[in-house]
Amino acid sequence: MRELLPVLPIAGLGLGLLAEGRRAGVAPLPPLIAPALEASGVSNPVTAVLLNFRAWDTLLELAVLLLALAASWTLGVPERSLPGPAEPLVDVLARVLLPPLLVTALYLLWIGSKAPGGAFQAGATLAGGAVLLFLARQLPWLPGESGPLRAGIAAGPAIFLLVGCVTGLQTPLLTYRGGAAFASILGIEVAATVSIAAILAALFARSPR
Repeated sequence: MRELLPVLPIAGLGLGLLAEGRRAGVAPLPPLIAPALEASGVSNPVTAVLLNFRAWDTLLELAVLLLALAASWTLGVPERSLPGPAEPLVDVLARVLLPPLLVTALYLLWIGSKAPGGAFQAGATLAGGAVLLFLARQLPWLPGESGPLRAGIAAGPAIFLLVGCVTGLQTPLLTYRGGAAFASILGIEVAATVSIAAILAALFARSPR
């Protein structure tokens, strides 16, 4: 019974949201942002909210991932080291699945401006490819002190803040308007994809055996 206790608040919150959504006069999300969607730089309302109208929330989500990785590094758990050669099936799967995974990640990254997708989905897909390569012994893990790994981890938040500061000279911070909106969001998405993939792969490398 104790195991069910954490579920009760979540169930109550879900029921409350469902009841709120059924009330008369509550407008769905797209009509609420439709007047500003054209100026956001993207045609997907979810992406417009996450990377333009409420970009602070997305930046904080990246910060949470960074904190999780920093916490795992402080535990002193060494990076995984798998002995011996990979199982033949794993080796074949890595060779067969890696190209589709890369194409899928690029597709999710690009389509995010028009349809469901984006950096988090693309980054998770790339991280899955990295884990598969590691299990196939085709990718050596970089240690936490590695410069390239740390650069990839910091790329997302750094580019996010840089673009926000540059565009903030003309608009509110982390709010993009005009012709530079799409380029700003795309740059953030690309950098965030790299960071998310690197963080998730590094978390796997430091997970308990």
